[in-house]
Amino acid sequence: MTDYFALEPEVAGGLGPNTVMDTSNHPPVVSCLEYQFASWLGDDLLESYPCYIGTRRLADALTEGQFEGLSFHALSVSVDPEFEDVTRIDELPTFLWMKVVGSAGRDDVGLSETGRLVVCQTALDVLRAFTLDHCDIDSPKAAEWQPPHL
Repeated sequence: MTDYFALEPEVAGGLGPNTVMDTSNHPPVVSCLEYQFASWLGDDLLESYPCYIGTRRLADALTEGQFEGLSFHALSVSVDPEFEDVTRIDELPTFLWMKVVGSAGRDDVGLSETGRLVVCQTALDVLRAFTLDHCDIDSPKAAEWQPPHL
């Protein structure tokens, strides 16, 4: 049996004003994403509920790994007016929208019922090759979800 881990990535901003979201569902369904950076501590994987984004290099590695349950897409990126005051970087890397469609505990990458990101051990091994200094990683026993009974 494969171990799964629940992740809570760095939150470096929020959904920008051009995000299109249907809030009649839970979790909400986003059809167009603008991620507006307020700061950035350097992690390759970020979130703003209910969306996840990753740097292009992270997206390339996860795509190469052919993990079930996710795909990467373009998004719009903007910065909050105070971004330059709180962040000491010259330029943001390219980020891609990580659309997660898998089920937690069943697919390599999935979402729990509450929208929490859950990954298998192999996907976590790939993720750990990147910067995740501000990402909380819960062991399978601490995760809020239960794997399905197969």
